[in-house]
Amino acid sequence: MIVTLMCANFVIGNIYVSGTPSVKAVLYHRDSGSIIPCRWITSDGIYKKCGNCNQTAYLKAKEKYDTQREKLADRYKAKTALYEALMFLLIWYSVLTTLFQMIWSKIFISDCVIFFDTIAAFIQHITGWIILAGKNVAQISDGISNPVVAGIIYWLIRILICGGCLVGVGILLAFIGIKIAGLYKK
Repeated sequence: MIVTLMCANFVIGNIYVSGTPSVKAVLYHRDSGSIIPCRWITSDGIYKKCGNCNQTAYLKAKEKYDTQREKLADRYKAKTALYEALMFLLIWYSVLTTLFQMIWSKIFISDCVIFFDTIAAFIQHITGWIILAGKNVAQISDGISNPVVAGIIYWLIRILICGGCLVGVGILLAFIGIKIAGLYKK
């Protein structure tokens, strides 16, 4: 049987089922005077085939449904991207204005000076301890009778201890940087 417009009249509209847009065909019968009406079997906005016809009308309706669904999905993605961009700009603006207000405050500047002075003093103390530890461990070379070999061993031990501490701090900083970058990627 050939599906004609008289057999396959249908209406496509927006119907929201469970919060998601869907399309539904409305049941129309043929005007041609035929005894068998064209019956559409529908369930929850999803098309089923015509009970008395071939699937030409069904395929057309499904194609319209798919294109409408793709358009709605694209519009949703665009709105979501716009919302995320606006939220990012809002957060960026609020952080930036807060930082500018802080920078102009004299209390903030004095607090920054104290903070960075404390960090510098801490780093100087740790560096002094590392150098002192390297010097004390390198004293092992005093037991060697040859002064040239003792000097070489002294400086090798001292460089290994100080360099090892610097490499350890570098690895620690790199690890912290990688973790922070990983958080920002998420």
